[in-house]
Amino acid sequence: MKKQFIPGKIYSVTSICDSDCHFKFEVVKRTEKSLWLKDLSGIRKGVYRVKITNYHNDAETCSALGSFSMSPLLTA
Repeated sequence: MKKQFIPGKIYSVTSICDSDCHFKFEVVKRTEKSLWLKDLSGIRKGVYRVKITNYHNDAETCSALGSFSMSPLLTA
């Protein structure tokens, strides 16, 4: 069974370039293909939508802060 993002749960990821930098996100809402995230790290304000991009090791993933080379990849 594939792991899915669960609304109300908080997920965290460590920065690729700085192991002391951690990002935290709360999943506010989800559909089959999208997530509404709240950035608890303070980088983005408010609630915003991102697409569920693919699966990694049978878990959903998304680019929580956009799609750039050092963007954190959030995994369920």
